[in-house]
Amino acid sequence: MLLLVFLVLIVGFVPRAHSQAGEQQVKAAVDAFNSGDFPKAAISLAGLITAAQGQDQTKLEPIYYMLGAANYNIPNYAAAATSLQDYIKVFPKGEHINQVSMSLALSYIKLKQGDDALKVLKTIEDVPNFHEKVLLMEATICKDNGKAADAIAPLEKLVSGNIDSTQVANGALLLAQLYLDSGNPQKASDLLTKIKKSPAKLSNVVSLNKLALALGDSYLGHEDYVSAIEAYRSIRAKQQVMDLLKQNIAEGQKSLAQNRADEQAALTQNAGNPLAASNATLQFMSLNSEIQGQIDFNNTLLDAYDKLPDPTAAIWIRMAQAYYKLNRKWEALIVYNELVDTLPQSKEAEGAAYRRIVVLVDLNMTPLALSYCESFLKTFPDSSQLPTVMYLEGSLPFRNNQYSVAEANLTKNISLIKGMSPQAQAKFRDEMDDIERLLGLAQYSSGKYDNAIQTFHQYQTDFPNGKYVEESYYRTALANLFNGSLSKAYDQFTSYIQKFPQGNVADAAYRCAYCKFSDQKYPDVLADCEKWLKDYPSNKEEGEVRALIGDTYVAMPASNPEEEAANIDKAIDSYTKSIQVTTIDKTLGYSISAASGLLEKKSDWPTLAKMWQDYVKNHPTGDKLLEGILAISKALSHEGKSIEAKQFLVDTITKNVQDPSKDAVDSMLDQLAQLCVKARPPAPPDAASGGSSATPAPGSPPVAVAPVVPGDNTIKRIPTQATYGFQEMEGLLKPIDAMASPTARARVLYAKSELCRMRRDLTEQEAYLKQIADGFKPGDMSPALLGKVGDYAFSQNRLDVAEACYQELITGYPMSNMTDYGYVGMGNIALGKKNYDAAEKDFDDSMEKVTASQKLKDALIGKGKALLELNHPDDAQKLFEQVASNRDWHGEVTAESLYYMGEIQQRSNKLPEAIAFYQRVYLAYQRYPTWVVKSYLQSGDSFEKLGKKEEAINTYKEMLNNPKLKNFTNEMDQAKQRLNKLGVQS
Repeated sequence: MLLLVFLVLIVGFVPRAHSQAGEQQVKAAVDAFNSGDFPKAAISLAGLITAAQGQDQTKLEPIYYMLGAANYNIPNYAAAATSLQDYIKVFPKGEHINQVSMSLALSYIKLKQGDDALKVLKTIEDVPNFHEKVLLMEATICKDNGKAADAIAPLEKLVSGNIDSTQVANGALLLAQLYLDSGNPQKASDLLTKIKKSPAKLSNVVSLNKLALALGDSYLGHEDYVSAIEAYRSIRAKQQVMDLLKQNIAEGQKSLAQNRADEQAALTQNAGNPLAASNATLQFMSLNSEIQGQIDFNNTLLDAYDKLPDPTAAIWIRMAQAYYKLNRKWEALIVYNELVDTLPQSKEAEGAAYRRIVVLVDLNMTPLALSYCESFLKTFPDSSQLPTVMYLEGSLPFRNNQYSVAEANLTKNISLIKGMSPQAQAKFRDEMDDIERLLGLAQYSSGKYDNAIQTFHQYQTDFPNGKYVEESYYRTALANLFNGSLSKAYDQFTSYIQKFPQGNVADAAYRCAYCKFSDQKYPDVLADCEKWLKDYPSNKEEGEVRALIGDTYVAMPASNPEEEAANIDKAIDSYTKSIQVTTIDKTLGYSISAASGLLEKKSDWPTLAKMWQDYVKNHPTGDKLLEGILAISKALSHEGKSIEAKQFLVDTITKNVQDPSKDAVDSMLDQLAQLCVKARPPAPPDAASGGSSATPAPGSPPVAVAPVVPGDNTIKRIPTQATYGFQEMEGLLKPIDAMASPTARARVLYAKSELCRMRRDLTEQEAYLKQIADGFKPGDMSPALLGKVGDYAFSQNRLDVAEACYQELITGYPMSNMTDYGYVGMGNIALGKKNYDAAEKDFDDSMEKVTASQKLKDALIGKGKALLELNHPDDAQKLFEQVASNRDWHGEVTAESLYYMGEIQQRSNKLPEAIAFYQRVYLAYQRYPTWVVKSYLQSGDSFEKLGKKEEAINTYKEMLNNPKLKNFTNEMDQAKQRLNKLGVQS
């Protein structure tokens, strides 16, 4: 509270008669006032005024002034107001008229007579020494009286110039708040910026923070998120505010000490002049009172602010919300993380921990979101968000098809909920409905149909009227269908139709027909499907029903070829109708592929081409686009329109060849190569005419491969044994060859390498792959090129090139069906570096992260090698057995698997068993000398360890006499050395 102190030493005034008693009365009044006994001083001063009635009032001016001050400080504001009003009436131009007017206004304020105070303040508004304070007081009175709009005018007048004093700075702060409260945040923000740039010191730095926070909240509420963030950033930290308050207190105390020293100096200097000394005392006491009041105010603020929680967390969570609303979710995540990590005990930490999960879900960062879900459940077990987080922990794994993870999380959370008290369980009622349903879905989606059926039955018990009860009955029937329990499934679908007539009855009826199809009741299937078409006309599942009719005609046994042909025609007709009516991509793809196979079987190439041409036209980005393009070219070729087929492929390739992500282009190039490799040159002209054949003469010397020159955009041609087909493809690809796009040019080289591969010219194939590896960056290559060039580079021990290709394939094309080349390649590199743990992970990734694994056999062998080196021979054995027993993979991988199975036995000192595997390799797989030569050496070594010298000698001799192994000089030298040690000259 501000205390107004007036001290006047009355010198030269005594009542009439100049009596000694009068002088004593004046002295008593002054002494009482100076000692702070304001009631006594007021009585004495009032007595003096009464005693002087009828006398000259001129010298009473200080008495009136002092009486008002005494009454104010009692405090008796009504008496003070009366005394000060009397002063103004008697001394309208008195020496202290301005101070008296200010004191009168303050008295009115204390008496809550704001209008009276405003009238008095208006009289001194333009007095220089009072101007700033008066304007601030006028605004404060208006605001306190509920007239905030009237407060703006005096404050705008106050801040119209520079903010160069504490009074103006405080007024600016109040005006900014009024702007904000009146719905004008921009004016408030502009003024706030002006305050911060001002050198003047605010008497209340806490209010500045409060205003900035309110301003940020206003912007946030008005969806001006950028301005909100700017406002929040301007808020000072708690320690910074406390330091400023302490600094203000210290500076006030310093000023107070200096004033007291100056006052003492003035009193000493004016020791012989009581009037001058009293004026000095009055001046300093008034000034010091104001300073002391500000010190006390700041001490109160400091004490209160120290007890408040740190506002940082409240500010950060608001900033994060603003970032999130701006779709700057990474910034929001950073702020939430910082809040949770650095202020874990704040009340905002829980909200931040929850919201960062939401952000991670939006960013599709599922693994990290799941990790934070687990952390949240442990850290905030009593949170109101617990049900939602439990649901998220169960639902998020569905994004990555991690149904086993979802099942584990959901099972855990259901168990936790059911272990709670009934009151606690009640909070989870809505979420429990969702969580139990999700558990059933997770089990259903992972093929655990028995578990899913059990869960859905439990759901029906727990939630007989739940929002998913219909779905639970339906999925129970589906689970039985996919589990092979056709009779149960049929009964449950039938029951579903009766129980839920407004449900998905059309699909249920279709499933009933499918149950009969699986039970080979083909006439019943056809009858049910025809009934379905009548009962559910124009239903979205009509395409599936017509596809089922087609499947039925294909599966129906025929008694003669004519009946079989008729059934095929009916099936084609049903598939065609399915294609025409379906809106489901999966059904469309199934039906067109099924129809295509039957048309190809009939050799009905015109109909086949027309069907696929319609598909390509109507579904330019469809899943079957590549299959369609290849089918069209094949159909045209079979119609004898090979030129049209090739040109169709080239035209389609040209549209997409520059985009490496369009991996279908590479399959089209393969198809083009297949068509060209079969091409035959026209008949040569008659020899008599002097013409020459287009085919090079046998034995023509090969032409050296030209190196790739940096910056040279021409494609280097390798014309060795250039057939007509090669020349034809080169001509077809010439427009692409001329493109500036490195991707296009690399693909031309790839097409030529594939044609060489089909001609079994591996030398030229590798030469083209070398040109790609030397002349193009991995970023220029499509998935097929990255896989093939990476494997070529690995075979040449150019591991830096291989690794760059593999990494680009993995990171740039994670969903490509070529990505397993990248994982397997990286696994093989890790094997070479003896980093077996990393190798095992890469091989696992190739099998788990890639749907269509072209490198499955390589991945299994690679993982087997890694497990063998990690001392897991039993697990390795199973993988090698899996490869060796697969007839579709019969060949070199079989030989390699048998070799490693022998090595596993040899390492386990089961030497006879090892020899058996090695002998299988060099007896049955002579076509694969790499493994034959290794097996001979290992077999001989095993015989030696068994002490069977003659068998070892015979094995080494047989190896040396094998002409297919003559190029394996190192291994042959080893065999010779071993024979010498056994006493046999090689």
